[in-house]
Amino acid sequence: KSDPAYDPARDWIWEPPDGESREAVRLRVIAALKLVAAQFPDQEVVVVCHGVVISSVFAHVTGNWEEAPIPANCGMAILEHEDGEFRRVEVVAGCAVTPSRQLESEASAR
Repeated sequence: KSDPAYDPARDWIWEPPDGESREAVRLRVIAALKLVAAQFPDQEVVVVCHGVVISSVFAHVTGNWEEAPIPANCGMAILEHEDGEFRRVEVVAGCAVTPSRQLESEASAR
């Protein structure tokens, strides 16, 4: 990333031109998921999304951006919601998952 505002140690706050930071994605996604959870209490719901959305939800639930996984294409995660809060997020076994830092270092090595 050639933008001088980009900090690889805190890449989730970087906002690309004409885009949004991963932190902004997290805020927007969690608000939307809370609406879905409120509309369908005690029901299982399938949400189809991009990997960065799953990564953002993981960071929200765990409070940890550094270890937030980015699932492979067609990867899956399970998010549990109870009493108005997201309690647990789990990437489904068998789906390839790579922490975002590893992806960046692999891309830099090419």
